[in-house]
Amino acid sequence: MAAGPTSGSMVPLDKTLHQLAWKTNSIFFVFDPSENNFHYLSDNASVSFEIDVALIMKDPAVLLDRIFADDRVRVLEEFSHIGTKDCIEADFRLLFTPNQPVKWLHIKACMLQGEPALQGCIVGFAEDITSRKEIEMYLTNTHAQKDVALQILGHDIRSPIGTISAASSLLERSVCHEDLKNIEPLFRIISDTCQNALNLINDVLQSVYWDAQNTVKKKRRIDLVDMVENQLHAYRLLHQDQKDFKLFSSTRHVYIRSDQVRLQLILENLLSNAYKFTKRNGTIAVDLQEKEGKVQIAVKDDGIGIPDRLKPMIFQKFTNARREGMQGEKPTGLGLHIVKTMVEQLNGHIWFESGEERGTTFFVELPKKGI
Repeated sequence: MAAGPTSGSMVPLDKTLHQLAWKTNSIFFVFDPSENNFHYLSDNASVSFEIDVALIMKDPAVLLDRIFADDRVRVLEEFSHIGTKDCIEADFRLLFTPNQPVKWLHIKACMLQGEPALQGCIVGFAEDITSRKEIEMYLTNTHAQKDVALQILGHDIRSPIGTISAASSLLERSVCHEDLKNIEPLFRIISDTCQNALNLINDVLQSVYWDAQNTVKKKRRIDLVDMVENQLHAYRLLHQDQKDFKLFSSTRHVYIRSDQVRLQLILENLLSNAYKFTKRNGTIAVDLQEKEGKVQIAVKDDGIGIPDRLKPMIFQKFTNARREGMQGEKPTGLGLHIVKTMVEQLNGHIWFESGEERGTTFFVELPKKGI
């Protein structure tokens, strides 16, 4: 690269433009679309695009090869309207080797009118906005994580608090009637639920400050059979004789290495959802199946099912598919969206099968090594 500003200009340009391009590290250009060549292109282009200016002047199309495919379509679309607008603007990413960080450029250009020598030419500038974009994306990501954290806390803390409240009421009745056989398991439910709620709060608050995918790192060996049986035991004890809870498993123990807090939240949300939409004396079953390198969890109910018109919206945030439960439970429209988010954080996949008045089955497939 030359030591100072130079130009491939075919038209005399003011020296101020040369100095401005060099000192501001912006790319100034004059392009003639009718001849498909640059009348002027500042040397700064070689720094941003990592292509020698002489090569660009010889074949301007090499610049397009440097732009991300998705952004390229948008930039070309903007330039196609340049004759009908005062100016066009676009942000785009430059594509280099996979190990190089993404570079962002902002371009602003207009078509010259009234200058005979430059009639119909496009004049403009491009500047490196990588630092600004990184800050914007960081703030956007932080804001999104904060929203998710508040949503999870607002939605999922209510469930353990409800469990503790129900267990406390049963405990009080058991003590009054000297039904001592229920006291120990109720104490265990209260203790475990409190600990799970505290783990959830700590985990979610941490995710406000760290990228969600990176926070899913508390890997441990988990026996899904024991985990599900414990959750079903709590449901059986707290909702006596209202619904039948069953567990089926391909083997006595189904092990997975994954994040325990998220797994518990996934199961709790799916069980809570099944409970809400199953009539009294209905059946809720959890089926665990081991596959090659994977585990499949199916939560099935024989409840009211999901109407076809609501199925496309089931996993949306604050979805219009939310409905009041069979016992009048108020919906938030967040539960299944949160479940899908956590399943994806565990590198898994979730889907469902349902028919009106034929029940619903949610399937979660997770890699055995989890995350």
